[in-house]
Amino acid sequence: MATEAVPTLRGKFLAYTDFANRGQLGPSGVVPRVLVTMPSEYRQQVMSRVVGGLPSPADQLVFVILHEAAVDTVTTALHAPG
Repeated sequence: MATEAVPTLRGKFLAYTDFANRGQLGPSGVVPRVLVTMPSEYRQQVMSRVVGGLPSPADQLVFVILHEAAVDTVTTALHAPG
């Protein structure tokens, strides 16, 4: 809902990147990827730039998309035949 300050989110993403760089593992012995949804294109662009400026492997672990896109993707997947 865009209530967290950009520096706060940057700090959280940086901590997660540090976690991965230290070789820490999450459930099932892997480092989970993080999907962050944003309520507006402006906020998505800002946070994508923040993630792009973080050290590797942030670009492989943290993904920033619009909230609507996430909902559409999940809805489509739930209604797909299979």
